[in-house]
Amino acid sequence: MLIFVGLVLIVAWCIAMIDTVGALFGQWSVVGDGRHLVFGFEITTLMLLLFVSVMIRRWVYLQSDSKKLRKIANFSLASLSLCMVGDVINFNLREQFYRHGEIIKHDYLADSVWFFAPGYVLLIMAVFSAINHFEALSRKKAQESAIDSHSNLYHIGHQFKLYILAIVAIVVGGSAFMSMYLPETGLYISVLTALHSIVITAVAVSAMMMIYSVGVKNMSTGLWCVVCGLLLAALADAIIGQYWIYGAQGEGFFPQVRYINWAIYITSQCLVILLPYYVVQHTKKAINTV
Repeated sequence: MLIFVGLVLIVAWCIAMIDTVGALFGQWSVVGDGRHLVFGFEITTLMLLLFVSVMIRRWVYLQSDSKKLRKIANFSLASLSLCMVGDVINFNLREQFYRHGEIIKHDYLADSVWFFAPGYVLLIMAVFSAINHFEALSRKKAQESAIDSHSNLYHIGHQFKLYILAIVAIVVGGSAFMSMYLPETGLYISVLTALHSIVITAVAVSAMMMIYSVGVKNMSTGLWCVVCGLLLAALADAIIGQYWIYGAQGEGFFPQVRYINWAIYITSQCLVILLPYYVVQHTKKAINTV
C-alpha cells in the first residue's frame, strides 16, 4: 500500500515541481496563452492527490473498524476536497481582479478562504483526533504495564488543549495579519484574511502539539513527515498573505509568488494526507509493544 501511494505522490509532486520550475524559468506562464498548460499540470496534480486520499481512506476502512481511525481518514479526505475547491478559485480562471475594492488586486484569494478555512479546520480536527487517539493508547499501555504514560499532554484535558490552540492561534495569527494589513483594505477582505491567518496558525500549532503529545522519541518518521506537512501548509499561506495578497501595496508579487507558493503547498498536501495511514501504523506498533 505505502509503496503504491508513495509512487503516486512522487508523480504528483514531480508534476508540481516541473510546473513551478518551468514557469519560474519562463517556459510557460499562468499569464497569457500558456496558462492552460499550467492549469493542466495543476489539475492533474490535484486529481492524483485526491486519488491517494481516497485510497488511504479505503485502506483504513479495510484495516480497522475503529470509529476513531475512520473519523481521521474522513476528516483528512474532506479537508483535501475543500482545499481543492479553494485551489480552483485561486486559479482565477476568469481573470477577474479588484472585485472587492481598489486596493487588493488578487482579491479572489479572499473568496477561496470560504473553502480553505473549513478545510484546514477539518485538518486540525483530524490532527486532534489523532492526538487523542495516541493518548488513549498511551493510557492503555500505562495501565497494562503499570508505568507512567509517555504522553506529555496526558494530564491536560481535551478542552484545555483547544483553549491553548485558540489563544496561541489568535495571538500569533492576529499579529501576523496586522504586520501585513493595509489600512485601506475593505471589510470583506480584511475579515476573511484575518480569519484565515488565525486558522492557518492553528494548523502549525497543532503540529507542535502532536510532537509534544506523542513525545519526540516516540515520533515515527511518518509522523515527522506529517508534522513537516502541517508546518509547510502554514508557510505556504503565510507567503500568500505577505506577498500575494498584501505584497507590493496590494498589487502582489505575481506571478512569481504564485509558482513558489504552489510548490510549497503541494509538498505540504503530499505529506499531510498521509496522516490516517501513519496513525494506523502507530496504533499497530503501540499494540504490538504492549
